[in-house]
Amino acid sequence: MAGINLNFGNLQWTLPGSLTKGIKQISQAQTGSQLAPSVLVKKSLANPIDYPMLSQALTPDDTVAIAIDDSINQFPALLLESLKEIHLAGVPYEKIHLVHARESEPARWMNSLPKEMNSLQIEQHNPAIKEKLGYLAASQNGDPVFLNRTLVETDQVVVIGNRRLHPLLGRAGAETELFPLLSDLDSLSLLEKDPDGKAIYLDSNPIRARALEASWLLGAPYFIQAIEGHGPNLLHVLAGAKEAIFQADNLLDRTWLKEISSPVDLVVACLGDCPGKDLFQEISLAVAFSRGILKPGGSIALLCEQQVDIQPIKKYLETKVTKDKTKPGPGQDFFKGSAIRKWVEAATEFKVHLYCGNSPAQAAQLLAHPLTGVKDLISLVEKASSVLVIPEASKTFVRLTKKT
Repeated sequence: MAGINLNFGNLQWTLPGSLTKGIKQISQAQTGSQLAPSVLVKKSLANPIDYPMLSQALTPDDTVAIAIDDSINQFPALLLESLKEIHLAGVPYEKIHLVHARESEPARWMNSLPKEMNSLQIEQHNPAIKEKLGYLAASQNGDPVFLNRTLVETDQVVVIGNRRLHPLLGRAGAETELFPLLSDLDSLSLLEKDPDGKAIYLDSNPIRARALEASWLLGAPYFIQAIEGHGPNLLHVLAGAKEAIFQADNLLDRTWLKEISSPVDLVVACLGDCPGKDLFQEISLAVAFSRGILKPGGSIALLCEQQVDIQPIKKYLETKVTKDKTKPGPGQDFFKGSAIRKWVEAATEFKVHLYCGNSPAQAAQLLAHPLTGVKDLISLVEKASSVLVIPEASKTFVRLTKKT
């Protein structure tokens, strides 16, 4: 009987055929689009959903703010083609502002842009500075909605977002890039409130509902939605108005939302290649997506080729002891705090076994049980009566089939 190959990054482990009887595998999603990233983006910009082409909707006198998530696969291609489309309307590059909320190194992608784009304005959002916030409107509940001032005061908002499944937001993307990420501290605190650590609300997510409302209050943002494939690839890009969000959701679910009929003893979660991404957040997503399908006392074996930065979790554990509240500043990634909490919750409730580029001692500092090689994993599989293998585990959400 053939064995099962486990691919993570550029590594491959093989489980022997004698063990495969009790193992189920999640089918792999399509690797990526057959089109080159730049061609894929151009095609979407030429065919926006419920929106004219940007080059036809803008005038040379307009100012444009682009909210960006630069961790998306092939982000330089997404940004470059979007800038070209805006510039076709006669908008000079110095009137285009790039606004980002995450910890980032803009030089990583600015250096890949043509020199004539050096006059782009780049702004790191800081939710702690009130002068950098603009009042948008009151929500349906009467709550004031604040967003980054540049977004509120510009003529046209464009959002380049990563449409992906997320433990807190359900389905994250362009609208959640605007709110709460580019909002005020009170709104960002929504990411710290997690009433049920195991539940992932896809269809009635309260934070996402507020994000959709905020985007509607902003007027008519132009959304560019990217759906990633395996590793560093792009699978789909959709551009347009609000309807583009829901069409992207359908494609996202068909690609990365999976179901199984019953819980398992062991999940083998394989992480793909993650260039440009925060690796700790990716392994935390993989663990969060796996928790809901484990039996009580179950285990997660997480396979990751790269070395994981252990400093965020060390700082979190020290902060819990000292009860020190660090004042938020520019570049503070609120998703990272959520990821750390998700990791700690899972490591406390289940056994998390980890193979990564770190030493076993460093893996232990991550509250994980170190895996030193494939033999350790085989030993775990032999002891489990039911095993599920999940490729690209930071993108794939597996849930139990709903009982009718």
